[in-house]
Amino acid sequence: MSRTSFRTFGPAGRAMATSVVEAAPYWGPVLGAAVRLSYVLRYDFPLTDGGLFYVMAQELQRSGYALPWFTAYNQGGIPFAYPPLGLYLAAITDQIGPWSLLDVFRFLPLILNVATIVAFYALAREMLATRYHASYATVAFALLPFSFYWEIAGGGVTRSPGFLFAVLALWQGYRLYRGGSLRHAWLTTLFSAATVLSHPSMALFLAYSLALFFFAFGRSRRGLAHSALVAGGTLVLSAPWWLTVGLRYGFESLHSATGTHEAWQIGILRLAFLQLTFEPLFAMLGGLALLGLAASLARKHVVLPAWVFAALMIDWRGGVTGVTLPLGLLAGIGLAEVLVPWLNRAGERAFPETELCFVPTNTLAAVAVAFVLQYAAITVGWGLDSILGALRPPEREAMAWIASHVPASSRFVVIAPGERGHDRTVEWFPALTGRQSVTTYQGREWLGAGRFWKTMARHRAAQECAGGTVDCLENVRLLGEEPFTHVFLIRTEAEGEGKVSTAALRCSLAHSDLYELIYDGQGTQVYRRLP
Repeated sequence: MSRTSFRTFGPAGRAMATSVVEAAPYWGPVLGAAVRLSYVLRYDFPLTDGGLFYVMAQELQRSGYALPWFTAYNQGGIPFAYPPLGLYLAAITDQIGPWSLLDVFRFLPLILNVATIVAFYALAREMLATRYHASYATVAFALLPFSFYWEIAGGGVTRSPGFLFAVLALWQGYRLYRGGSLRHAWLTTLFSAATVLSHPSMALFLAYSLALFFFAFGRSRRGLAHSALVAGGTLVLSAPWWLTVGLRYGFESLHSATGTHEAWQIGILRLAFLQLTFEPLFAMLGGLALLGLAASLARKHVVLPAWVFAALMIDWRGGVTGVTLPLGLLAGIGLAEVLVPWLNRAGERAFPETELCFVPTNTLAAVAVAFVLQYAAITVGWGLDSILGALRPPEREAMAWIASHVPASSRFVVIAPGERGHDRTVEWFPALTGRQSVTTYQGREWLGAGRFWKTMARHRAAQECAGGTVDCLENVRLLGEEPFTHVFLIRTEAEGEGKVSTAALRCSLAHSDLYELIYDGQGTQVYRRLP
């Protein structure tokens, strides 16, 4: 795209068109912010998960910001070993303003995630040929679902800063390996340490991404020296956390959560079936990324394709967020180097320029690009509402009732059918009730992979009881080390779209001699199991 493309508009038209082009770097942050706000503003509560981190942030405040030994979340004896930078940000932001901690969990992840879009533009501007490439790539990145799906949730208080600092570290790391100075090495170190202190999966993503940059651009004695400086400096700056955790619980505890990642074979399947962008309807952005992939391979540029492959193979679960970086860059290439030039040529044939022609040659391309971006923004802005939900007021009222009326020693099984994504009810339940949930698996990864997967199996078995009977619940009761004493049930009637009606289970509970209904609210029920 060039300014000469607008010469047939006349002075006013040329000025308007030039203004639109000059504003291209702002398209991504503006569209991205609008899409993200469309989800956050639908609810008065943090999206999906975050209950574990909510309790940990409160505990940091009560301890005077010294790291506690354990978190009281779900009465599970979970070590306070999670990277704490995001928790500190949330706790301090709560205390310096008039807002509540729940408001911080609602909006802080959103703000940091929008800042990540700006950071991505800086990275794209370095890695791609022109600012138009970078602008297209930034819009694509901003609209890819997994660039924000986990980040704007309540649990995004750790994921969002981790992602933001990782992108900033990659930006400076790329500049470092492309001939940068010692200043870039120190900035890479600073952002890398902040990533390690924010989120473990983002730290792993950053490590292999910087390694890829080194092998692609920095293979020299100077590059090796810079890499050693970054690695050593990152370890030193993040030592207050990992050294504390290692001395308290043993250094093997730093690896305890790694066994909970999904198998790498899932990444192969996603790659084989081109299920990479998770767009709700047609994978428009995924198609643009494929065009960019073809253009890159045709020019023997393999860094971005290799980056996609590494993100999916090394850490599939964390990689679905990290892979949005190379996918966004590839989509920008697909737009700028394949689709737009092809449409421009088609426009020239359809609208040959003459002195009397008021239609610019790139009209077809402009309309097509506008359609692509509008389609992506609308579908992404409304296509994830069944996943990006939040606890409803009736559910929170029921949890408040439990906190006031049910003994603190009670143990619950939580049944919330139809929830997709983060199992928000089962995570927020211990945080809002102060009671133990025997099916809450969040945080169990720090107790070892074995205990995590046992709790996960019990949780899944309990959800399968949603359409079953009391006999199913009794089987779940025998699965764990400690049997539950109460049942927290989300009432559902309609079936379809992943939902299961709990009518049969409620009927079975009502006619059972083993269970007593003690709370019947709007959409929720609480049962006590009789001795």
